[in-house]
Formats: sequence, C-alpha cells, structure tokens
Amino acid sequence: MKSKIVSFLIIIVTFGVALAKMANSSKKLILHWDISGNVTTQGTENLIILLPMASVLLLAIFAYFEKNPYKINNLSHIKETENNTKALVKYIQVTAPLAMFVILYITICSAKMISMRPLVIMAILSFIIGFYAHTCIKLRASLSSAK
Repeated sequence: MKSKIVSFLIIIVTFGVALAKMANSSKKLILHWDISGNVTTQGTENLIILLPMASVLLLAIFAYFEKNPYKINNLSHIKETENNTKALVKYIQVTAPLAMFVILYITICSAKMISMRPLVIMAILSFIIGFYAHTCIKLRASLSSAK
C-alpha cells in the first residue's frame, strides 16, 4: 500500500513539473542526452506531458503484475507458493516507486530544472536489475528445495 501511495505522489509531482514547464515561456525541451549527460536533441515543450502519461501507464502495468505476480516471467515456471508470491509482490512494490522516480528525474532534467547525471539513472536501474536477480535466485532456490 505504501508503494502505491509513494508512486502516486511521484506521478503527481511529475505532472506538476510537466505542467510548470509547459506554462513556462521557454520553447525548448531536452529530449535526449548522450552517455555523458550532454544534450543531443531538443524539441517542443508540449512533449513533456508524455513523461507523466508514461508513468501512469507504467504504474498500471505494475498494478496488474502485483495482482498477477506469476505473469511477470512466463519463460520459467515458478511454483505458486505463499513465499514465492510474497517475493514477487515485494519485488514489484520496491521497483514501482523507483521506476516512477526515474521518470520524475528525467522529467525534471528535460524541463532544465537540474542537469542530467546519467549515473543517477544507471545506479537505480542497476539496483532494479540486481534486485530482480536476487528475487530470481530466491525463487529458484524454493523451486529446487520443493523437489
């Protein structure tokens, strides 16, 4: 429940940043950075509204998988147990706000409120990937111990 509240608050802030940028007299929005954080592409400020819309869509996807955690990975057959369900739901509850924060960070950087630091995004994405690997290891361990 806390995860949904935090994610929802982040989305509200993301919409606020996007709307503030659209109301600003500036006509340019940063669309793309290179790996060093240097601006490579700019566009019209109205495109910034796509970022909070993407975060709403992403939150809906996370909510679906939180209700149906075994549909996250159809390639491996995960035994449906209470512990596995808890592990999968915990993964979703931890990663959803982090994903929302990444979109918020990109929105703030696109609005030119702060400079892009790719290390911030890479650190968060590395944590998400590492936590996914950790969760998969726990699920495989429960699968092998069940045999």
